[in-house]
Amino acid sequence: MVHGDTGSFTASVSNIAYGIVSNVSFSSSNTGIVSISPASDSSSPYITSATAVFPGTAILTASATMNGEAVRCSNILNITVNPRGPWWQVVDADVQTKESLNSDVPPTLYFGLPGLGGFPGVAKYGGSTSLSSGNVSAMHWLANSSYSPPNNKVQDYAYFRRLIPEGVLQPIPSSSVIGSCSPSSDGYCWYEYDGSTTGLPFRITSDISLTDGKKVVLFVKGADLNIEGKITYTSGKSIFVALVDKNINISSDDLMGFFLADENISTGISANPLHLKGSVAALGGFNLQRNLVSLNLTKASEVFEYDPASAFLFPPKLSMEKTRWKEVAP
Repeated sequence: MVHGDTGSFTASVSNIAYGIVSNVSFSSSNTGIVSISPASDSSSPYITSATAVFPGTAILTASATMNGEAVRCSNILNITVNPRGPWWQVVDADVQTKESLNSDVPPTLYFGLPGLGGFPGVAKYGGSTSLSSGNVSAMHWLANSSYSPPNNKVQDYAYFRRLIPEGVLQPIPSSSVIGSCSPSSDGYCWYEYDGSTTGLPFRITSDISLTDGKKVVLFVKGADLNIEGKITYTSGKSIFVALVDKNINISSDDLMGFFLADENISTGISANPLHLKGSVAALGGFNLQRNLVSLNLTKASEVFEYDPASAFLFPPKLSMEKTRWKEVAP
């Protein structure tokens, strides 16, 4: 039974009384399930490597030739290739964690892919990692580096909420008003959902397409944010920002925006891939739940793609202020 991508099949020949083994040839009953290399070996202990290609079963046969004559004996091995486990991937994005960074990337593929700028991001971890310089990206950018927030300020929900003046945030009864928002004087629609009394999550139940340069900022207090519909917009013209002091639970397959959860971000149990374009941060952790089963050999279950164009639309009110003191002549 082969659980990974390669296995070693060894043919060992003994108790031969009347000849010398000159060669052992190997074959697979189904090269679409298991491929082998080399196809023959002329030196003991006569080894070939079996590579899993696709989930299923195959029979490997080893046939021994003696004294250069016809095959004198053979042996078989039944192999089952189990579906590969799920993995995740980033595009044009740095990854930073204080803890472990793991992704079961298939052979010949990369964890980080280049974006519009032509380069992948840097993967940084504080604990351990299953990645290596060979599979992290074509640039081999992998760093064991601890993380410290800028100016030692934890940028959580409370941090961003303190930056908003009173009277800016408008209560939002449901997600249906997001797509038709009327922006304030700064060009943004500022919403706040307070679930601290009821504990009920704020649910985005239908698709949201932000057009005409709409820019939406949503604060969710005392409750989870459940995203069940798609969120899309034209990159560089519109933006969606969600700041949540509890969890973000995703069951949609396509999202755009900036998402922050003080607790966890869960991608939802699904056989469909998730593509999220923007930025994500979870101070608790990420719960990557998707599994493409037979497609795991070639496709990532979750793909997080950085969106540099929309980064320029991140609300100035939420940006870190820097003060510089300089003495000037009176």
